[in-house]
Amino acid sequence: MYNLKNKKKIMAKTVVELANERTLAQAEQTRNVEQIEGWEGTVRADIAVFKKGDTFTVNGDEPIFKQTMGERNGKPVYAYFINVEVTEANGAKVAKSLYSGTLTKSAMEYDKSTHDGIKMHSTTGTASTEYRKHVQIADAMAAIKGKAIKVTADKEIVTRRFGTDGDKASDYVTTHIFTFDFVA
Repeated sequence: MYNLKNKKKIMAKTVVELANERTLAQAEQTRNVEQIEGWEGTVRADIAVFKKGDTFTVNGDEPIFKQTMGERNGKPVYAYFINVEVTEANGAKVAKSLYSGTLTKSAMEYDKSTHDGIKMHSTTGTASTEYRKHVQIADAMAAIKGKAIKVTADKEIVTRRFGTDGDKASDYVTTHIFTFDFVA
């Protein structure tokens, strides 16, 4: 792309660069997101943003963000993420947030009528298996760095919202448990 006025080449921004800019703009407005220097804490389950057929690679040089999700026992609860370029099943390239626990998510499936837990579900696949071998986020991310990862399955289950006892319909949500495989 060229700027015709001064004939200088303008580099088009990638979807990830644009997502990072949006994330930093959100941080300016809400103060609940900040860019940090390195991964903090241990691997834990977080938010599902992927779909079956999505393919992405962690480059290892992505800016790392820390988002305040709320409080527990009077202390802030954080979610850590990077923005990665994702090729969706239809070929579209988009940026999505890869949370530190996306590849390790677990959730209990519940029966809404009896309020009973039915079965624990966890992410599976070759990439998830490799990621789970590591306790520290930095080590887990290093283990998958540079390897293409594809979402090969998406299982929807009904689970309870954190901190609820299951006696109201609003206590239940649908969540996704993915299979993440390395692309051969």
